[in-house]
Amino acid sequence: MMRPPPARSTGQTRSNTPAVGLARLAAVVRSLRLEYGFGTRALARRAAVDRKTVQRLERGRLRPRRSLLVALGTGLDPDRTREILAALIEAAGDEGTLAHDGRWQHYRSRRIEQGWATGQVPLPAEIARKLVLNQRADELWAASIAIFDAPALSMTWTRWPSVSACTTPR
Repeated sequence: MMRPPPARSTGQTRSNTPAVGLARLAAVVRSLRLEYGFGTRALARRAAVDRKTVQRLERGRLRPRRSLLVALGTGLDPDRTREILAALIEAAGDEGTLAHDGRWQHYRSRRIEQGWATGQVPLPAEIARKLVLNQRADELWAASIAIFDAPALSMTWTRWPSVSACTTPR
C-alpha cells in the first residue's frame, strides 16, 4: 500500500489562516462598534459605506480592503483613525489578509469627502474647531462691512470733514 505524499506547508498555521483572521477582525469590529454605541446603520452612515458591508464584515463573510478599514476607523472615531486602523489590521493577522485596494481607495476617499461635505461623516475635532472659528470670523467680517454700508452712515458722512472742522476753537 502506497502512502500519499506529505502535504506541503503553506507557511500558515491554524492560528493565522485568513478565515481565522477574518473571524478575529469581525469580533473586533463588532466590539468597537458596540463600545462606541453605534448600530450597524449609524456606523455605515458615518463611515460612508453600505449597511450590508458592515454586517457582512461583522459576520466574517467579507474580506475587507484597507480603504474599508480606514473608513470604519473614521466613522468610529475620526480623532483615533490610525489607532483603530492598526488594531483592525492586527486583528486581521496582517496586510496579506486584506483584499487589494485597486481603485477602491479613490472611490472610498471620494465617498468620505462627500460625507464630510454633507455632515454625515464626522470631521476630526481639530479640523472641526478650525472650521467653526473660520465661520465665526466670516460672520464678524460680514457684520463689520454691514456697519459701513448702513444707510445712516452714508447720510451723515456725505463727505469727509476738513481738518479745520476737527480742531477745537481757541
